[in-house]
Amino acid sequence: MMHLVSKLPFYFSFIVTVIASSSSAYLDHVTEQTVKVDTPDGTRSYVVYTPKKKDVSHLLLTLHGFGESSSYFLGYTDFRKHAYTYGYEIILPESIGSGWNAGGCCFSTNDDIGYMKSIIRARRQVHGNLPVYGYGFSNGGMLIEALLCEGIVQKAVSTSGVLTIGEGGDEGLNTCDQKLEASGLIDNRALLSLQASVDGIVPWEGGSIFGNFPNKWTSFLRWGQRLGCRSEDEWVSTGLSTGFSRLPCPRGNQVVLFYIRGATHWAHLDWRDIYGVYAEDVSVKFLFEGVEPYQSVLFENLCSSPGYLC
Repeated sequence: MMHLVSKLPFYFSFIVTVIASSSSAYLDHVTEQTVKVDTPDGTRSYVVYTPKKKDVSHLLLTLHGFGESSSYFLGYTDFRKHAYTYGYEIILPESIGSGWNAGGCCFSTNDDIGYMKSIIRARRQVHGNLPVYGYGFSNGGMLIEALLCEGIVQKAVSTSGVLTIGEGGDEGLNTCDQKLEASGLIDNRALLSLQASVDGIVPWEGGSIFGNFPNKWTSFLRWGQRLGCRSEDEWVSTGLSTGFSRLPCPRGNQVVLFYIRGATHWAHLDWRDIYGVYAEDVSVKFLFEGVEPYQSVLFENLCSSPGYLC
């Protein structure tokens, strides 16, 4: 997956260098620390970025995609630029090997859910029992959705990902149903699924050589069912190729799917360069303000729902 792209060192190192050079101002407002933690797989480390001179109000767990390093992922998402404004501490874990064990993806047998639990427990010992939000790209998005099933994160953004907990596929959807029903953690929850129509890595229709993936629209509707939402989605067009579906939800819940017609898997490439969509900025607005993607820009509705691949 992503490791195939990241083999182009000159082009991508140039991008990361440009991004880093433009970020010096907001880097003055955060501190960086590498921390070790005991996990089911032994001692592992993670990096945190904490706002200076401001109380931390939330923990933001950010998970890289398959084949990426956490530092590469940070280079193109860089949630540090919003950390002081919203008062969140960024948690930047690192997978063992190429990717995360998200159940039906992606070849890892490590206990990454246990790793995340250990990290959150350690950060709450520092800051208190703060709410935890999560963002993940691709395989990282899959694990973030699994963490929402487990009640480890309360709000989540999955970019080019899908729920693959347990065995993945439709069975994974059932596994999440059972976990949330057993926990009763179904109030004040939120999921934003950011998706593109031409995703050859995590296909819209499900299935893949990389894992056992469910249909993305089916997975979206199942999230709504778990959180008590009605299945009749409302489609809001935000551009010639973009829009989102929202489900009417009770008890402070939000379930939203943002859709880009014609875009590929790579949120940091054509999503930005062609469609002007910046996943990290959209995600922060959703997680911390409840604002749906680009909802202030309304265009003529081009189709009734992205579920019809129009």
